Amino acid sequence: MNNFYKKEAVQIVKSMLKAFFIEKNVDNVLRYVNPDNFTWIGSGEHELLTDIDDIRRHFQARCDEVASAYKITSEEFITKNSSVDSCIVIAKIKFQGIDERKNYESTLHFSFYLQLIDDKLLVSHYHVHIPLKKRPFNYSQYFTINNHENNSGELIQMDFQHQDRLLQQFFFNENTAVKSFLWKEGLPYSYVNQKFLSLVGFKNMKSFMAQESLSSLTHIHPEDQQRYINHLKATFPKSLALNVQEWKWHASYNIIYRTQTFDKREEFVFEWGNLFTVNGRPVVNSFVLPLENNLLPPPPQYHI
Repeated sequence: MNNFYKKEAVQIVKSMLKAFFIEKNVDNVLRYVNPDNFTWIGSGEHELLTDIDDIRRHFQARCDEVASAYKITSEEFITKNSSVDSCIVIAKIKFQGIDERKNYESTLHFSFYLQLIDDKLLVSHYHVHIPLKKRPFNYSQYFTINNHENNSGELIQMDFQHQDRLLQQFFFNENTAVKSFLWKEGLPYSYVNQKFLSLVGFKNMKSFMAQESLSSLTHIHPEDQQRYINHLKATFPKSLALNVQEWKWHASYNIIYRTQTFDKREEFVFEWGNLFTVNGRPVVNSFVLPLENNLLPPPPQYHI
């Protein structure tokens, strides 16, 4: 395939993604596909469609649900495996949530197989997948997510054993969902345990770390996030004495809200936490307990 058709292939892919994520026009997406032989493969298990009507319905549902919640922040296009009459275009796209989903970030890779059919380039195969990031782990830092700098700029890390000792001061947490986050913008995670991973829909740390955002707000329902932040601001001291002792307790809080996973599964939880300064850094350690429906307070208490 000559350079003219390779460039045209990239333009077709750009037009299809623009039609879906910006114009929200499914018909403009499908105008580039081979109507006689087209396959779409999604990122989930058993997501494979070959019937054009099924694909149109699926695209429309996803367009209404996903495209309205995200905007494209960066894109890269690569042409691979070119032959006389075909090529593959790989699109690497980064997304940022908008409005109430602003704390979500995501990366998707799209693979398009294009063929010359009667001198016209058509897409015969469209594959969507979520890339996984490979990160090194060792046991001592397995649940420690964020590195921090001390006053001299040197990187320090709060190890798993030290965090766990602090948590054990307040609760036997072996069978309880536990998270810690830094008291700063975005409330980034510094610690989670396996029970918490399960609560927010992850089987293991690898899948949890594959998400783009490490903000702990990501797993709080978008409609509850601002109330959650306001509650912490109202409970915690306006200023903290960041003294040099190993750790110091400052305040406790409790709140009921909805968790939310990437697939929008919701669950009401009760969270009880404590604000510490650890080596001069504000850290919130908290326990998160799922609530049975008959234990939920009336709606005004969590402002749905």
